[in-house]
Amino acid sequence: KVVAKAGDVADTCVVVVGPAPVEYAIQVYNPAKDGMLNVNSLNCADIFGDGKLSYDPEEKVLTLNNLVMDCGGYYGIINNDVDGLTVNLLGDNVLVGHSATALRLYTSTTIAGGGKLTASSENNDGCYISSGTLTINACELVMQGKWGLEGNGNALIINEGAHITAIGTSSTGNAAGSILGYGSITLNGVQIL
Repeated sequence: KVVAKAGDVADTCVVVVGPAPVEYAIQVYNPAKDGMLNVNSLNCADIFGDGKLSYDPEEKVLTLNNLVMDCGGYYGIINNDVDGLTVNLLGDNVLVGHSATALRLYTSTTIAGGGKLTASSENNDGCYISSGTLTINACELVMQGKWGLEGNGNALIINEGAHITAIGTSSTGNAAGSILGYGSITLNGVQIL
């Protein structure tokens, strides 16, 4: 133990540095910084410190627990490269993007958990997946934007117990629609009303 008094000059300073955090290829909007936050090994257990967002890297599960975020001009959540990610919904969750997509997925993702997610954007997609398969299990989704639930020639699988409301407000040319852009849509035990 070293005790220093005001005015003392230290000859040696010891700095203990831990290992660099492991990045998990998921980003979330951080309202405290008004920007995107990388999910990593240091913050994943409780990303905002309030119990509303966590990530389990071994199971590849991102849990939203009554999370409500107004994301301004930023994305709400981005899955950059966690192939097979599950977005687990607990309670009533809301992501509001204004000029950016609320839920942006670059690889195969499953949305499940029994809770609800409302993902909306005034000027973009509620949810957009550019590659891989989007699987929706037992949960409630409200996807609203210029395009509600958009794919990029990939697959959409909707399983029993899923309830989806998709609203697209764009009426421009080929890019208009509520659920659009998928190469295939598979409905397992669900129906379109």
